[in-house]
Amino acid sequence: MPWTVARETRPDHLPTCEQAEVLYPEKLSLDYLNTVYVEEVNQQDIVVGLLNDFNYDGVEVVLQPEKYVGRKN
Repeated sequence: MPWTVARETRPDHLPTCEQAEVLYPEKLSLDYLNTVYVEEVNQQDIVVGLLNDFNYDGVEVVLQPEKYVGRKN
């Protein structure tokens, strides 16, 4: 039986699931990455550390939990 999902009232520009990730089959350049949004302070510290470890200067890590509220199906 094939897997299907109902969009119900979700607009076409949103994924079918509020927790969906975009999957891309190839490597994606981070050359234009300028902001990372995180939900919690400890995540902010971790991301800042990782960006420093990999020499990504100039990337802002913003604590913005409201971006993670989602939109229910």
